[in-house]
Amino acid sequence: MDASAEQPKHSLKGFWSLFLTQFQGAFNDNAFKFIVIFMVLGKATADELAPLVGFVFAVPFILFSAFAGQLATRFSKRTVTVSTKVAEVGIMILAILGFVFDSDAMLVVVVFLLSTQSAFFGPSKYGLLPELLPEKRLSWGNGVIQFGTTIAIIAGTVIAGMLYEQFEGNQHWSGVVLLGLSFAGLLLSTRISKVKPAAPEHRMQVNPLPELANSFSIIRRDRPLFLAVIGESYFWLLGALLQFCVMFYGKYLKLPETEISYMNGALACGIGIGCFLTGYLSRNKIEFRFVPIGLIGLTISILLIPILQLNTYPSMAACLAAVGFFGGFYLVPLATMIQQRPDTKVKGAVIALSSTISFVGVALASLIYYVCEKHLGFSLLQIFMVCGFMTLVAGACIIKTSMNPEWKQLNKS
Repeated sequence: MDASAEQPKHSLKGFWSLFLTQFQGAFNDNAFKFIVIFMVLGKATADELAPLVGFVFAVPFILFSAFAGQLATRFSKRTVTVSTKVAEVGIMILAILGFVFDSDAMLVVVVFLLSTQSAFFGPSKYGLLPELLPEKRLSWGNGVIQFGTTIAIIAGTVIAGMLYEQFEGNQHWSGVVLLGLSFAGLLLSTRISKVKPAAPEHRMQVNPLPELANSFSIIRRDRPLFLAVIGESYFWLLGALLQFCVMFYGKYLKLPETEISYMNGALACGIGIGCFLTGYLSRNKIEFRFVPIGLIGLTISILLIPILQLNTYPSMAACLAAVGFFGGFYLVPLATMIQQRPDTKVKGAVIALSSTISFVGVALASLIYYVCEKHLGFSLLQIFMVCGFMTLVAGACIIKTSMNPEWKQLNKS
């Protein structure tokens, strides 16, 4: 009998409502962010505004994730989810006003608010899965949510360029489209099955630092786990930095916004294919040998851009797809380690802190780009070179670490 048939109908229906709600949210977040970046690329202050948008997008996940987790524990996760979607509708109305008045400040604030509501949605999203699906289907549910999120990010990245070109000079219509999708997300969120609060007696802690410090001490004491967390954070730092390079380089080559979006989409598609293939080849094991392979492939693929001075859309898209593909080989073993190695009692806190540290990497990418371009005067090809050499150094450290007897034992197990 099909496993899905054993799942109560209302719970499976609630799961698919959650899936579509998450898909819409991830799509809107990325589409809006890239539309705003496209708007500022043509301005004299682009070198300052574009990194600021990326930085502002990451900061709420660093500041509010711990508090959002407490909300998901204290109140019904469905209630928190619906509340975030109500907030998203209001934020998108503010976005339309930002487009109408062509206010950079207002649009940057909207990016911050949109990212904030996503940060509050995150813990409830993953916390709902055990309440909507039986334990034996949790891995399947997590996989479906992750796959859908990846597709939504790719779609949002690509369609942002299409919307920008379609409504150039009238971007408030892009806002109207995204507002319509926000309303759809709100309606879908109300279809999620009602669940009770996990711990209504939970006392909210305004200061999350003690809890974060405790989680960090757990990670720091476990050297392989600590290196995996730092390694994953570097992956997201590199990805965010490459996105900036691709956006500005595409503008420098005078490529249309749609093709720039396709190049970022090629990077994301490469990551998806690389992750899928690595997961298949790993066969339920943590294969650390893929990490140095991924780093070597990443280094070569990135350095090809400045060395060959690639300057056409097809060559850039192909090279970025290769970057993403090898990035998947690098990422999967580290992410699996973070999910499997911690003790069950602290696993949730460790994974949450790991996610926060990854967004620290995303925020740092904005600062690195700004310093390289604005203060060091690097050209875009030189910044690609910086990305390549950073990855080369990371690869050398990983290969040296893999010689450690502790890591060799992990590979055997």
